[in-house]
Amino acid sequence: MRRINSVAYLRHCYDMLVLNPATVFVYGHSADENDAHIYRAIFGSSAKKVYFGVYKPNGEKLKELDGLLAKYQRTSGSSTGYAFFDSESAQIWA
Repeated sequence: MRRINSVAYLRHCYDMLVLNPATVFVYGHSADENDAHIYRAIFGSSAKKVYFGVYKPNGEKLKELDGLLAKYQRTSGSSTGYAFFDSESAQIWA
């Protein structure tokens, strides 16, 4: 957060996540502890739902990501729902 607060552009982007009232699509992100601040911002916002892209999803990978996102959701006191989608077949730029 020190780095984000020290760069106006990064701070603006972070603030937009916190203020976002719309649905969020996360594409190409790992949800690991290095990015906890991003998920705290998303789940701390009034986002309607979060869709999280997973490359080559399988049961083990989805279980791990579900645990991480549930933790971020819980620690933010959020009721925002989330779901997973297959990022390889999403064709978001088609």
